[in-house]
Amino acid sequence: MNLRSRYVHFLLREFVSPVNIGIAIIVGAGIQLLQGATPWNSAIPYAAPIIVQAFSKSTLRYRRRYADLLLQLPAMREDPTFVVERDGSVLASAGRSQSIIREFGIKHVHDLLMKPACFELEDALSAGEPARVECYSDLLRRWYSIRLVPDRNSKVWLVWFHDVSDRVEFEERMRRVRDLSHEMINAVARGAGSSAVDERIVEMLGKEGYAAVFITRTHPENRFHGHVFRFDGRNIEVSASIAGDSANAPIHSSRKQHRVVAVNRREDETQDAFELDYPFLPEVREFVGTPIVNFVNFHAGPLSVIAFNHRGGVSSVDESIFESVVSAAHLADSAASRDG
Repeated sequence: MNLRSRYVHFLLREFVSPVNIGIAIIVGAGIQLLQGATPWNSAIPYAAPIIVQAFSKSTLRYRRRYADLLLQLPAMREDPTFVVERDGSVLASAGRSQSIIREFGIKHVHDLLMKPACFELEDALSAGEPARVECYSDLLRRWYSIRLVPDRNSKVWLVWFHDVSDRVEFEERMRRVRDLSHEMINAVARGAGSSAVDERIVEMLGKEGYAAVFITRTHPENRFHGHVFRFDGRNIEVSASIAGDSANAPIHSSRKQHRVVAVNRREDETQDAFELDYPFLPEVREFVGTPIVNFVNFHAGPLSVIAFNHRGGVSSVDESIFESVVSAAHLADSAASRDG
């Protein structure tokens, strides 16, 4: 429906509106009675109010045709939205925010947050100026960026919560990767070899949620040599040495595609079909101990790492973290080679 058709639709609705017709009858009859005529003396006093109302109301409704939808948006948001007093007392809410208030008995916006964050929020409210603070909610167990905007006329505050938990978690995971890189470089500086680098890779990836890790280093003619590792949170198990040269082995996926490669078995895909597409070495499958349903692979220099069975599947964020871990390990490997 084009713009002209939409306007005509609004206009026709106003012409047949019982309210508009009723008002026109009252106004038309009143005009004619005031002029000393009978109510049915002329049709013009009745037609004019209908025409004026139809055009004025349809124009207004057309201009505001999406206003009601816009007003519904705050109630549809998953993240909390409140109207609060300057001390943080909740005055109004809608949608999911009302559910949160009822479920947890929230009377004050600070009730959602951990105490250190309340001070930041109090400072923002006291300043009386628009602000944005970042806080953790103990009740909802999520990180939020909170925007506060004062309404100058009513002296209340509009408060929007925006969930930034994924970003905060990613930043924390990347911080752990940076710490890992420093640890590996320091270990190499103290004379540790590639085995120390491998152990730190395994510990990091184990904490990231992977069940097993295969670490290899490629030698001339694309032959690789390495070990499979398992980490239970405290101890690292290491397989016997595994060597090969199969160009089709999944450990070579990243080298062939020149990028990080991550694969999750589809729900409609059988295990046999998955392993046919990705022929893992028998020694690797045996040491992993459970059917391999997902993996991620990346290489840097001669170092190739493939990690198996991430709980919940491998996401794009997991790919980024994995790529950073392998790149950091390669830097440590390079430092060890130079020192050697």
